[in-house]
Order: sequence, then C-alpha cells, then structure tokens
Amino acid sequence: MTVRGYQLAVDWNNGGTYTTTGDDITGYVLAEPALSIEWGRQDDLTSPATTATELTFSLNNYDRRFSPGNASSPLGSGNVRSGRKVRLQYLTGGTTTLFEGIIDHHAVDPSHPAQAYTAQCLDLWGRPSDEKLSTPLFTAIRTGTAIGEVLDEIGWTGGRDIDAGATVMPYWWAEDESAASAIEKIVDSEGPPAIAYVVGGTFVFRDRHHRITRTASQTSQATFTNKISPAGTGPVAALKIEKGTFEYDHGEEHVVNSVSFTIEERRPVDPGVVWETDDPVSVPASGSTVLHIQADDPFHSAITPLAGTDFTVRTGSTPTVSLSRTSGRAVIVNLTGGASAAVLDNFQLRATSIPVARSVKVTASDATSITANQGERGWARDVPFANAYDAQAIANKIVATWKDPRPRLVFTVPNFKPAYLTEFLAAAISDRITVRDDATGTNTDFVVERLRHTVTKFNVHRLTVWCQQADAVNATTWFRFDTAGAGFNQGVFGQ
Repeated sequence: MTVRGYQLAVDWNNGGTYTTTGDDITGYVLAEPALSIEWGRQDDLTSPATTATELTFSLNNYDRRFSPGNASSPLGSGNVRSGRKVRLQYLTGGTTTLFEGIIDHHAVDPSHPAQAYTAQCLDLWGRPSDEKLSTPLFTAIRTGTAIGEVLDEIGWTGGRDIDAGATVMPYWWAEDESAASAIEKIVDSEGPPAIAYVVGGTFVFRDRHHRITRTASQTSQATFTNKISPAGTGPVAALKIEKGTFEYDHGEEHVVNSVSFTIEERRPVDPGVVWETDDPVSVPASGSTVLHIQADDPFHSAITPLAGTDFTVRTGSTPTVSLSRTSGRAVIVNLTGGASAAVLDNFQLRATSIPVARSVKVTASDATSITANQGERGWARDVPFANAYDAQAIANKIVATWKDPRPRLVFTVPNFKPAYLTEFLAAAISDRITVRDDATGTNTDFVVERLRHTVTKFNVHRLTVWCQQADAVNATTWFRFDTAGAGFNQGVFGQ
C-alpha cells in the first residue's frame, strides 16, 4: 500500500524482496516523530568527510508484531531484528527511492500508548564501511578506480555512480583500515569539492571537477526566498523558506589562505627481503600453517618462498608454499605439510619494496587574504596519496575557493504546494540553487552540501538544505584547437 504516494517496507524474512506479507509497514508509521533522512557532508562544509545516510521511523506496535521477543508475531519468530533491509519510496509520478539500507538499532517503548517500535537505519554503506580492508598494491590509479576497488573488496551490491577522478595516485593500497577510512583518504587525495556518499542505495563519488562539468552545478536548479521586501515581489516560481528556519553565516571563520602539503614520493628498490622472522615455523604433517605477513612498506612482485633460499627445513618434510597475492602491504603465506611434520627456520619473504624516497613540500597562499584576515588560515586535511602535481592543483584550488569568506546557509522548506515535492525529490548534493533574503542582503547562487528530508504523517514533507556560496560559473567557451570560435584570442583554458 501507499499513503499519499509514500511506501515504507522492511524485508523481515530476509528473502531479498519487499513483497512478503507484512513487509509493507506504511500503515503502521506513527505521526510523531517524523520520518527523517539525512546525507551529505559533515558539519564542516569544506570537508570531504560524510556520514552514513540515516533513516529513523516509529511504528504503531499495539499488537506487538514488531516486538523482537514475540514468538507469535505474524512477521515470523526471530524475524524482527537488526540487519534487515529497509526501503522508503515515493511512488507517485514514477518511482523515487529516498532510502535503502538496513536496520542498525531498534527498540520497543512499553510505556508508549502504542508500544512504539522505533528503528534507526543506515544506508547500505553504513555497516560495510566498518569492514577492515587488505588490498593489493595499485600503481598509477585514478581515484574513481580506487573507490571501485574498495567497494569490490567489501562486496558492495548497491548501485554505483562514480566519477573517474582527476587525481592519479602513483601508488595506492589499503591495509587494516575500515572501508570508510580508505574512501575518505581517496577523497582527500582527490581534493575539494570531491565527495562520496550514498543516496537511494547508490554509492556516489564526485571528483574535484564535477562542479565545472555538470549542468546541475553550473545552472541554478531552484530559487528559494525568505523575507522579501516588499512582500510579494519575489520570483513567482520561488520556493518559500519556512519562517524561523533561515540561518546565515558569513563564512569568516572558514577562510583558508595558506595551504601546505608534504608529499612522500615512493620509488621501487631492487628486489630483496621485505619480511623475515627468527622464530621457528611449525607445519603439521598433511596439515597447514598460515602466516600473516605485514611489511613496513608496500611491495609488489612477491616471490613464493623457496626451501634453501627463503627458509631452511630443520626437521620433517619440505612443505608446499603458496601466497594469497603478490603485492600490497600484507600477504598470507599458506604452508601445506608433507608426510611428516616440519620445523622451518629463518623464514623470509622477498619482493620489490616501494619505500619513501624523498619528501616534497607543496604550498599555496594568498597575501591579500593573509593581510585582511590578520594572518594565515590553514587547511586541516591532507592529500595522502596524491602526486606532487595534483597536490599543487588541489592547494591552488583551496586557496582560490576559500581565501575570501563564503557565506553559508541552513534553511527548511515545507511542501506548501504539490510542485514543491517535485523539487524536493530532485534535490541533490552539489546542485546550484539561488537564494534571496532581503534581511541579510542575500541574493546569489549557492551550492548544496547537505540535505535532510523529514516527513510527518506522510503529508507534510520538509526539505532542509545546508549550502555555501557557489563559485563563479565557468566560461562556456573553452580554448580548443579544433573548434571555430574557440581558438586563439577566442576562448579560455578549461579547468
């Protein structure tokens, strides 16, 4: 069923669909608290760091069907549990998936008149983001490709919308860190305004050039107005901001006028020992022993250890040796015993190591901004895998973007009219929008950095927008050698 076009469903029996009897829970949703979905950048709108998209809802549990301990629940004994998939869609005029994820935490409130069942859900990225990674070593890899490798490592089954990336990382690997941490480092290496997030079950990665190449970031997608004077003189098609929700920050605390990165440049060395142990290694007869080897530096072209060269057999049969892979920062060595148990001495692994050969400092600054702001204002993040050339481009872009204050806004718009909901459902991170507020003198374009949808009684739908002032729109005529009207003295260099 749907309620005013909305449908909320849970795959209670973990069958892979939302069509089993009882999966559709739309009719049980309580009026308060409102359904809430939020995604985008964290509080610092310059940061690439994002939070997992979250959905919260509360259900009428008067018949205890959503009580996890109720063995007589019509949903099936033991089926009301965390980890079940959840989907919220709007099905009028097409299908818009607002959220798809899993129940992360849930609880029943026995003091509530309806025995309320409340669930906090994370998008499909939420839990896999905590998984620890161990990848091979990749060379000359673009950031978008590396994002895909992380998703492959954790078995991501959702959709993917991934830019190629502008940064080419000379070497990239991930070892013993969460998928979320690995993604964040890749996005840092791409540089702002790159971002990675999940919306509607699709993992999205946008590179640092996406706002100069995508139409939605170059052309205003909607106009929002607040406190227009005199009243009624604003744009006719504008969306009206809810009274009391408009917040303005001039952005002076977020100025960045000096950026410095230290780039560690790695170079391969001649093949040699990258790991060794003096401890004896025991291998049972016809059994197996597993060695988890982690080197100080990443490596490639690991050589399967050989008896007499990489270890000596003190006693017993020589085991069969195999490697889980030949590159990365860690590898698993599998030892399979022969007819008799063996003890091995001086075990080692040889490979081509990629240590840091030198460090290069990359800087960018703006003297006028430093004077105007009584000193240098730095950038708190790093570019861990970027090469020196991309790092310089990133540093230049950061200073050019934030050397002057960029106003930030937060506001909420309710669906006063049916047409508003169409705009709400189409809203996306990095959309360019126009905002006018005569009280603050605001009348310019902003770019969306974070969004929150709240739905009350499946009737009142509110959109909360976090945004900051947009960059200037790129010239449409770029310098090209093969296009009439864009040659010498007729165009500009594209960024």
